[in-house]
Amino acid sequence: MPFKGLSKHVEDIEALMKSSPETQVIIDHWGFFLQPATGFGERSLDDASWTALLKLKDYPQVHVKISALFRVSTETSPFPELSERLKQLLSTFGSARLLWGSDFPYATEHSTYSEAVMAPEAWPVWAEMSEEDRTNLVHDTAARLYGLPLARSEREL
Repeated sequence: MPFKGLSKHVEDIEALMKSSPETQVIIDHWGFFLQPATGFGERSLDDASWTALLKLKDYPQVHVKISALFRVSTETSPFPELSERLKQLLSTFGSARLLWGSDFPYATEHSTYSEAVMAPEAWPVWAEMSEEDRTNLVHDTAARLYGLPLARSEREL
């Protein structure tokens, strides 16, 4: 978890991945591209961290956790500015390498838990995503990483 921004740690992370390519990597909280990552106070974009995150696409073991929306947005719930960033991550990594997380209990300092959970559904990109992409994001990517059963499709219900 590169709390002070991915750009400060990316070289070490890449060295680890090169020496242990079988190790699955999850970059938490979108790589902390907004600093400071407290969710409070004056903050600014860390473009170097966003760029570093996108470059990690070349490592198939890298996954990105779409979590702690309040940490990576200057807006309030439902954090609409993140829609375009999620769209970019989908086109860069694909949904099978993205997973959602709430950052509970900290998310409740900025919204209700329900608002944090439902926020992505209010974003324009959500309407553009396929059912498979949504299922990967909210369930199946994490299930694959943690060895849990995959979600059943609507046809199987």
